Amino acid sequence: MSKLTFKEFMMLPRNVQNLRYKELSDHDKFLARMSDCGFDIGDRKPEILTKEQVSEIAKKHGIKEKGEE
Repeated sequence: MSKLTFKEFMMLPRNVQNLRYKELSDHDKFLARMSDCGFDIGDRKPEILTKEQVSEIAKKHGIKEKGEE
């Protein structure tokens, strides 16, 4: 298996990058990890939360709303 360069790797679509990561040299794997800005959500649209959902999540994590003591 030939080595994939970091430059070639960065031109690949994310789903292909995930499969071909192992072909990078150790140094290029490091560069790939440092340039990674998070997982790819693909074609999914982000879910818009209602005010009630946000309040529920905040309460679960112990975050109080303004004015709430």
